[in-house]
Amino acid sequence: MDPVNPPTVDGPIRRGVERTPRRPPAPSAELRAVARRSVLWGVAIAAVLALLAPGSMVGLPSPVDGLVTSGFAGGYPAACSPQVSPPPSAIRIALPNPSTPAPAGSTLGVAYALAVGVTGTAPAGSVTVDVPTLTALVPLANGSTLAVVIGPRALSAPTDTWTADGAATGAHAFGAATAFAGGEAVLSSSLLAVSATTPYGTVTVALRWGWTLTDGGTVLAASGWSTPTAGDGSILVPQEHLTLVDHGPANATAGSAYPVELSGGTPGGTILLKLEGATTGTTVRSAEGTIPADPSTAYVVTISLSGSAGALAPGPFLVHVHGPCGGILYSLPVTITAA
Repeated sequence: MDPVNPPTVDGPIRRGVERTPRRPPAPSAELRAVARRSVLWGVAIAAVLALLAPGSMVGLPSPVDGLVTSGFAGGYPAACSPQVSPPPSAIRIALPNPSTPAPAGSTLGVAYALAVGVTGTAPAGSVTVDVPTLTALVPLANGSTLAVVIGPRALSAPTDTWTADGAATGAHAFGAATAFAGGEAVLSSSLLAVSATTPYGTVTVALRWGWTLTDGGTVLAASGWSTPTAGDGSILVPQEHLTLVDHGPANATAGSAYPVELSGGTPGGTILLKLEGATTGTTVRSAEGTIPADPSTAYVVTISLSGSAGALAPGPFLVHVHGPCGGILYSLPVTITAA
């Protein structure tokens, strides 16, 4: 579990914007509810972006500043390591926390940009990168933590240059004067992986972020962009994209089978499911499945909602879907009820 930004259990945690997934012929009530929440989430993201009209992020330099990714291609291990801990391809990047107090009515905006380096085996040009929900965690002087959310994105990233400013932004408006704590602000994906529709190891992604505090169009303070560095979660090899087609219900009986339906991936690859306590992060069971010869046809991997020593006590759990190279592509909450 990410001690800075643990996953929540109030809805499925999606890792990216899905493109034309195959739907089952008769979706369950749970899945229809998920779809309704997705529409509402899209409206909320649009409202956030409206807060960040052009010019509101003027405290950050333009991402298109001449940095090319040829210098970091190969800077992150490209070997497929399915059992690495923490899971690979996740984001966790720190910056100095704001020190200037935020007046009532001011806005803290956050943004990120990414660039793609091609190793030579992937097609040249733009590469679509799926970025999960990222959260900027900003410590406050009163001991709480402000969370500024940037929803999932499928970004078409040109090789060797940065995506445009404003492609991925979030903001928080302060209703009252607020003081920040010392230390660091962290951009985190809660262990969820960045992925791309290219085979693993064929591209490298660099991601940087920054924050800016504005009041009525005036910049009060700004971090500048973070510097991508191999090994700190800002330069990574994205996981291969898998589409989540369907999954088990939000409430399930202890000992029952929980199905996860997927499509995509490289034939012969191993899908790993892990069942863990939502509050403890302890893995209580795991199960594996194999990507079939025709991954364009949906396939199902199942895991038993039981512990290694028998029945589980009722409560909230998470089913983590790991891709063949170890990254957590989806985190699916399930409440286990008594048999």
